[in-house]
Amino acid sequence: MRNKPLYPVAIAFLSLVCSCQKAGSPATPTISNITITSLTPTHGPYNTIDTLTGKGFDQLSPLDSVDLNGQKVTILSHSDQQIIFQIPSLAGTGHIDVWSKGTEYEGPVFTYDSVLLVTTVAGSSTDFGEVDGKGLDARFYRPWGIAVDHAGNIYVADMGGSCIRKIDTGANVTTLAGPQTYEEAYVDGTGAAARFALPLGLCIDQQGFLYVADQNNYRVRKVSPSGVVTTFAGTLWDGIPKDGSTDGDASTATFDTPWGVVCDSAGNIFVADIRNNKIREITPSGIVSSFAGGDYYHGGFADGQGSAAQFLGPTALTIDPHGNLFVVDATAQSIRKVTPDGTVSTLLGPAFHDPTNPDYLLAIGAIAADKSGNIYFTAFAGILEMTPTGQIIRYAVGGVGELDGPVSVATYREISGMTFDDKGTLYFTDNNRVRKIAWQ
Repeated sequence: MRNKPLYPVAIAFLSLVCSCQKAGSPATPTISNITITSLTPTHGPYNTIDTLTGKGFDQLSPLDSVDLNGQKVTILSHSDQQIIFQIPSLAGTGHIDVWSKGTEYEGPVFTYDSVLLVTTVAGSSTDFGEVDGKGLDARFYRPWGIAVDHAGNIYVADMGGSCIRKIDTGANVTTLAGPQTYEEAYVDGTGAAARFALPLGLCIDQQGFLYVADQNNYRVRKVSPSGVVTTFAGTLWDGIPKDGSTDGDASTATFDTPWGVVCDSAGNIFVADIRNNKIREITPSGIVSSFAGGDYYHGGFADGQGSAAQFLGPTALTIDPHGNLFVVDATAQSIRKVTPDGTVSTLLGPAFHDPTNPDYLLAIGAIAADKSGNIYFTAFAGILEMTPTGQIIRYAVGGVGELDGPVSVATYREISGMTFDDKGTLYFTDNNRVRKIAWQ
């Protein structure tokens, strides 16, 4: 039965004694007699230590529980008049209920205060390498691009290690492709047999295939979910700049240091070709074309459509739900927008640069878009958010350092890649760690 007395809760049960009970027969079970009078505090975030006051709590057995919205809380201690417990993550607002011997006693309402929290998923800020392991025991060496599949597995382009790492939903880190000791080379193959040369950008398509900007091999590589590495687009060329931006079939097209990559919903891959100062497009059938921007000889800062536009060192890329690209134009310290028809405009640029403001456009390195079309980009002291209307929000700006915690106090060192998962959690690479920002 569900017991809902007037506040405060007071329930009394009468023990039934049979006058004809025989000597030596089993004793009648003890029935709970619990009263709940108050809760302190009445609100707080996850991990709040809370105290329920009343009477009869010493009757609780190991099989009994205290629940918040049907989720068991961790009981730290209890006596006749108090239960001290800890609020779990993502518990939500609701009544604190005591379950004893099959009866539910409804207590006061606890108001859950959600916190946008920064935590470290894997890696260490004080040590580096290519070490597989669980969570904080694993090691990365300058992790850069990052992507998340629909199942919640995280993939990282470990640039310093020239390999691709995988973090499963249990925080177990493994090397998906490439060696576990640093070795730059160009080899297609499976798992440890494959070789990369400073992989940077990373994206994932709807089927779970990864695309890697293999910068020093001047190619875009493809990695299957099982770790089979093939060359998706690009070939070596003679080193003369004019020959480094050849369009056409993926097997003969050329790139000059691909940096960022992003996948659209139709299976097209867009590449920030940094030294060619342009954005390239690769269709699912393997045709490479110049989507926007000039070339090696025509870098600059000009809005326009297609080849009429100019970039100056485009690096990171992201795409919104409408197919608009957002490009970090690194040398120009700007964020540029490219519509599906190739029209380039300046979303945030040098005119906004303010050297006296340390959390503004001093260090744009990574960029990501959420499902609502908000754009997130790195700044000197953390991450800023730009809404579709152009409003700038201090999303996670706590300063320089290594500290996890609420976004208002967490600190950051070198954010190099960012991405969102299907649930809206923001994952990013930062100083040999993979970290995330999520509501708790």
